[in-house]
Amino acid sequence: DLNKPHRRSAFLTYAKADEPAVDLVDLKMALALACQRARNYGRDEPDRRWEALMEEMAACKYERMEEDATGKVVPTIDVTALAEA
Repeated sequence: DLNKPHRRSAFLTYAKADEPAVDLVDLKMALALACQRARNYGRDEPDRRWEALMEEMAACKYERMEEDATGKVVPTIDVTALAEA
């Protein structure tokens, strides 16, 4: 159940701890699909928080541009902001 920020944070931490680590883009997609499923099956909260989170992820709210080790600027996922959403 990922309806609380500390649970989402723990989920992301455990996913990054595995070797090899889970791709954060895949995690974001899985979370977005879970939000979509909650909406489609009428399991969203009355305030429609899961649909809102899905829309925010689609709008790249939790992504930022950073420079990688080679100097190339690439999009990265702000896991802290996503966990706190």
